[in-house]
Amino acid sequence: MNVMPQHGHNICLFISSSDNTLDILRQVIRSFDLCWTDCPFEKFVGLNSIVDESLVSGFHPVSAPVSGWRMEVLEQILQLPAQFDHILLFLDDFLILSPVDTERLQKLLDKALRCEIEYFRLIPIRRAAIPRIARRTLRGSSQEMEPVEVQSPYYSSLQVALWKRSHLIDMLKLDGKHIWDFEYQEIGNPPIKYIHVVEKGKWQPYSRKFFRKLNLPFDPGDRIVSGRQAYLVLWLNSIKFEIVGYSAMRLKRYFRQKWAGTRSE
Repeated sequence: MNVMPQHGHNICLFISSSDNTLDILRQVIRSFDLCWTDCPFEKFVGLNSIVDESLVSGFHPVSAPVSGWRMEVLEQILQLPAQFDHILLFLDDFLILSPVDTERLQKLLDKALRCEIEYFRLIPIRRAAIPRIARRTLRGSSQEMEPVEVQSPYYSSLQVALWKRSHLIDMLKLDGKHIWDFEYQEIGNPPIKYIHVVEKGKWQPYSRKFFRKLNLPFDPGDRIVSGRQAYLVLWLNSIKFEIVGYSAMRLKRYFRQKWAGTRSE
């Protein structure tokens, strides 16, 4: 059964995947059955070929030929039933860690729709230590919903979010432009908690541990599991981010835009 909010919008849940990552999807998708038993949305998954729904835990598969992530997702979304004008978008390596707060999620989504927000990110923006402390000091307790500064790098990266379908299609059609070149909103405490279990085609070193915590089987198959040294890299990157945050990314963006502007003159 899908949800029809009071204002007439209709939402579906969509997982972006592919045949190449079907081994990840078939393991991660079990966390939906375990942690979101009362999911009220009709569920779809995008692949490159149609598979039996029993292989993807009852998700309805839609397919698009192999052509690169952006065009594949675009073609898959165009195949979703026209009644769904908003999409709750997941990626296929998002392992849900705990029961989803469906009641709170529905209230937040309904509010986002009433406000006509075209992109509503359900995961808080990560910030370095000093900006985070300063923000708490100046604003006190975080608001339930708030706009995020446009200059924030990766501010609309592909975390779980509610998209207006037409807006997502427009963003996917932006050839050569960043998908995050638009305004959006985020929330503070997410009603859905999950973790990425794959990075650059490899299982993260902690993947087995989190599957075990959920009492779910884990089979790495032919996919490499990152070694223990990956923990050190993750830890060092975390320390680095706490100190400098997105400063390096902001500088790169500034000089890239400046260079592009100089070339166009």
